Amino acid sequence: MYQEWIDLGLSKGITDLQVFSVRNKSLKLSVYQGKLDQHVVSDVESVTVRGIYNNKLSTVRFENFSNLNVSKMLNQLIENAKALTVVEPAIIYAGSKSYPEVKDELFDFGSVPVTEKIDMLKKLEQHIL
Repeated sequence: MYQEWIDLGLSKGITDLQVFSVRNKSLKLSVYQGKLDQHVVSDVESVTVRGIYNNKLSTVRFENFSNLNVSKMLNQLIENAKALTVVEPAIIYAGSKSYPEVKDELFDFGSVPVTEKIDMLKKLEQHIL
């Protein structure tokens, strides 16, 4: 997917591209007087694309990954670059030849059922009141 975006950007005249993708998952639970007050779940993936067009560095951020939207965002990146009046050299770090492998040992909070999380919150509320 990202390689297609890079190829599309290059075909539009963007000389260097950097794609940075982030996925944010969140859960907000609120208990008031032993009852569930709020239950909000969020799962959002966003992409930031940095590119150099006519020696000017520009950035766009978006959440809609459809091919049509990606093309629009790359066009917006080009328009942003055209609007810049800076005369500094635009550089995107090429990266290292190798990177150390980092082993994550994280607890998967998503594996705990929501009902269990709510019960824990209710017990916590009882103990602090």
